[in-house]
Amino acid sequence: MFQTKATPARAGPETSAGPDGAWRTLFRAGALSAALFVVLTLASIVAIAITGLPSGGGASTLPNAAATLRYIDSNRWAFIIDELLIQGPFLLTICLFMALYVALRQANRSWAAI
Repeated sequence: MFQTKATPARAGPETSAGPDGAWRTLFRAGALSAALFVVLTLASIVAIAITGLPSGGGASTLPNAAATLRYIDSNRWAFIIDELLIQGPFLLTICLFMALYVALRQANRSWAAI
């Protein structure tokens, strides 16, 4: 009367070789962060090449605090843009390294720890 098909028994929960798909948004954010890091780093190099480095005491440093403040006062917007382009990309690495940790923790715990 009722016929049922036999289903094969599963040996255990299925395991995937890759990371969990629930982290997809973090992985995309990490990839976007990495791309933005490269673009903003290149933009900072171009901005410094255009605005020039401050002249002073050697190794591109100013001789004292007063000279540094005079440089900042005379080149306010260039200094702010240079600082944002230099400091900003490092904030993006937080998301990048979080995504790398999640991706590597199941594949290889040693690489995830490093």
